[in-house]
Amino acid sequence: MPHDSDSFYEVMKAFKEKDADADGDPNNEVPLIFAGGNIIPVDDILPYFGFYTDNFSSWAIAEDGSRVEYYAITDRYKEGLSYLTKLYEEGIMHKDSLTLTHDQVESMAQTGTAIGCFVAWDPQYTIGAYDPSLPYEENLVTQYKAMPPWDGAKATSASTLQSAGMYITDKCERPEVVVAWADLLYSEETTVLSNFGVEGETYRLLDGNKIELINIDGMAQSDTNPHLLTLGGATAGPYKRYADGYEMYYDTEANPYIRYVNEVNEEWKKAGKKYDPWPAYKLTTEEAEESSDILADAEPYRTQYRAEVITGVKDLDSTWDEYIETMKEMRIQTVIDNVNAAYQRFLDLDK
Repeated sequence: MPHDSDSFYEVMKAFKEKDADADGDPNNEVPLIFAGGNIIPVDDILPYFGFYTDNFSSWAIAEDGSRVEYYAITDRYKEGLSYLTKLYEEGIMHKDSLTLTHDQVESMAQTGTAIGCFVAWDPQYTIGAYDPSLPYEENLVTQYKAMPPWDGAKATSASTLQSAGMYITDKCERPEVVVAWADLLYSEETTVLSNFGVEGETYRLLDGNKIELINIDGMAQSDTNPHLLTLGGATAGPYKRYADGYEMYYDTEANPYIRYVNEVNEEWKKAGKKYDPWPAYKLTTEEAEESSDILADAEPYRTQYRAEVITGVKDLDSTWDEYIETMKEMRIQTVIDNVNAAYQRFLDLDK
């Protein structure tokens, strides 16, 4: 099991060169793959380098916890970008990792492509659901193990509570219907439906208040939600995320791999190998508007530069200073100042 960037490189290189699937063809394996086209950007490897990142953003909390960094202009990020470029150049990272969607990666994984390492919310979501009709060791998903955080790093945790809102414009002819619909989304009935599905089909109700998720053909138990009510594109659904008065269980007899995933999570927590959830700091309206305008230009530039460096269109060392200077001209420091002002207000709440 890899424990740092060097050992990860060696394992992935061996997977690529030594016919990992033993089919006689040493060139058809995919050592490392990302669904960078929609939900799994290549940046998701950065926590293994010690970045305390927020999901789907370009921010990381400094090692001493005193400030928030726009990590894409740090020297540590340059080192990570150099490493990813090396993986791409040597064919260790799949050549389309910057543009593949999760559905495409899922299709590859479940139609025979030998994949060494991937990133996903749940391994069953990519490799395929556990099949209780097969012995444990014959399920493809059970052949995958979670890679522990590398030396000196921690794993990310779920984001903390975040605020959101629903808006009605003056074009809406019957706003009372929209409000009634929003109320319905937060009712207990819809909360259970959107999170757990239909009783007897996707979950069982035990002792009146214990929800036990049951195995669904071809679907990971932890992946029921996006298939039930995808109002928010499966990323920020505008409905309540929990059901009052219910306890949730997994059917670990039908799907023992769930037990393994939960045990790994608890093991990392006890070993201090998981970051705390991201702090819920809030920008003022003025800070948010100003930052949003700047990031509308800076973020596309960041992702374009990242792609050009990784794919070899630009040389990292000879273009890095120009990249940093362009970011400064785009006023990225103003955004950093705004974010840190909000972060400091959050820290002050504990004083």
